[in-house]
Amino acid sequence: MQTDTDWQKRTLGRSGIDTGALGFGCWAIGGEWSTPDGGPLGWGAVDDEESVAAIHRALDLGVRFFGTHLRERPGGPGLIS
Repeated sequence: MQTDTDWQKRTLGRSGIDTGALGFGCWAIGGEWSTPDGGPLGWGAVDDEESVAAIHRALDLGVRFFGTHLRERPGGPGLIS
């Protein structure tokens, strides 16, 4: 499936890596986590099936850049995606 975003590319910083111009920020699908003393951090409770559906829809629409970080999900990025 070709989308309007297939041709839209950007170079990622000075890395020379080309990626899609549109990105999907994964903070909201990161789930709950907390500080060492129990203070709440993160987005809150999430539905993993809904998160996977959102990732698949983004891919269907041509998104190829997914912003993740170690702190976006307990245990590290990519547990869902």
